Amino acid sequence: MLDQNFRRIAWRSITLRRLQTVACTSLFIGLAACAPTSANNGSGQGQKASNNSTIKTFLPWNQNRKNLGRYDLGWQATPQRHPGNGISLAEILWGYTYPGRHWANYPGLDAFHLKNSSRRTEDGKQVDLRITDPKFPNFIGDIAVRQVKRFGVDGVLLDGWIDEPARRIPVAQQKAARVRIAKAIRSKVSDDFTIIGNVGWRSDTSTHRYLNGAYVELFKKATRRYTSSQIREIESLMMLHDSRLREPRIVAIETWRVNTGSRRRDAATNLRFARLFAAMTAVVPRNGYFIYADNNSDSSLHDHDHVYYDFYDIDLGGPIGGAVRVKDGVKYKRYRDGLIAFNRTKRRASISISGLPNITIEGETGIFCRINQSRVDCDI
Repeated sequence: MLDQNFRRIAWRSITLRRLQTVACTSLFIGLAACAPTSANNGSGQGQKASNNSTIKTFLPWNQNRKNLGRYDLGWQATPQRHPGNGISLAEILWGYTYPGRHWANYPGLDAFHLKNSSRRTEDGKQVDLRITDPKFPNFIGDIAVRQVKRFGVDGVLLDGWIDEPARRIPVAQQKAARVRIAKAIRSKVSDDFTIIGNVGWRSDTSTHRYLNGAYVELFKKATRRYTSSQIREIESLMMLHDSRLREPRIVAIETWRVNTGSRRRDAATNLRFARLFAAMTAVVPRNGYFIYADNNSDSSLHDHDHVYYDFYDIDLGGPIGGAVRVKDGVKYKRYRDGLIAFNRTKRRASISISGLPNITIEGETGIFCRINQSRVDCDI
């Protein structure tokens, strides 16, 4: 059902992302924080991606509205360089463009416009690209390298990195074209150059041998929660991407809040689900990043807005082991100064670890526990 609604929701999301980019380039033109020009070939991203933040957060777009330095990963069409030890990426328009928008018009791109594919969007005319043209992969690969050097960032984000039946290109041809595009970009850069694709709910891994990361943007209806079967699927997607991507295997999970009609985005229901999904992201993949965001339909102005919860800043050090399965739906991971656990089932569960008292975890939540010798404090 979510895939059937993907195109309708995604096109609106894409246009709002473009508007956020326009805000950055028009309001802050000339400022280094919005458009740095020094070159960077993406070296050292393995070290950046393995930093010791306990909960690694990411900022999808919105760099003109929020402080990128508070997050461990972010991207935008006109990105800032990350001010700390995080990763910043340039979004590359690979499947569509916006004629007349300077940030979307790469030199020579008009030669690849797909005829009779234009549509009106909130950000003006949008045109699909002839991604199956034999010359296109090399062209867009050169653009990716140029944009990263232009903004002094660490790699690229390929949004909408799926085969979409609604496009005017057969799905099989789209898949083959994406493989060629990913291969072309990877052939032009070092192993440390970060390439992330927005794969949504899809389980296709045909390009993972060229990608360092998967952006898992989990569309849903605004007033609904994720069902138990969907939460199980999210855990499976985390494991799948973690097992198939190139190092450093970035798995960036964006879940959406339950819109209860209240102005308070941090209501108890949303705090509980934010803790659940944050814990799952910290436990299941080896290199997970997380954000619990608004639904795209929650605002006509900004997609991906969110509450930055206090618990995101919990410091338990880095992980000292892998995920440990207690039973189906219940796992934990030890960290230098504690542990993180989740229970995606609806029933209370108990975790037994040698030398420690039993740890109780309620259903559909996550816990973050500090351990001092044999004392365990999960009220953080």
